[in-house]
Amino acid sequence: MAAIFNLLQQHRLESYYNQFLQMGVKDEKDFLDGVTDEDLYSMGLSHVEKNRFYSMRTFIQKLSVSQRQVQTVTPVQKSDLFSLWYTYPKCPERKLIKDMDPAQNTVEDLMLRISYLENIGNTKGVCIYTVDGMP
Repeated sequence: MAAIFNLLQQHRLESYYNQFLQMGVKDEKDFLDGVTDEDLYSMGLSHVEKNRFYSMRTFIQKLSVSQRQVQTVTPVQKSDLFSLWYTYPKCPERKLIKDMDPAQNTVEDLMLRISYLENIGNTKGVCIYTVDGMP
């Protein structure tokens, strides 16, 4: 009910709050399909107040359209996790990094992870090459 009052207050129609409740308005959508022009006339809304009500109705329609668009967005699917091997000059043996997710982990994340695992300080950087030697 507070949402209805706040909505009416935003459109300077809060003085009609109790009348809308008596009509059976329970949520914002009731303003779209439950309140007719005859209802507005019987409540005694002035011409300016009717324009405010129609403006509020348009505002509610825009909100519900944007909420539908948000709901129709496909959820992000987590990619299959993978692992990779790496070496570096001071340690020629291969080391394994597990649980890499290509949807979340970027090349920069990989470089930071190697820096952390190998205790590489801020004065040095990590350069990544493919097996072919391509950077």
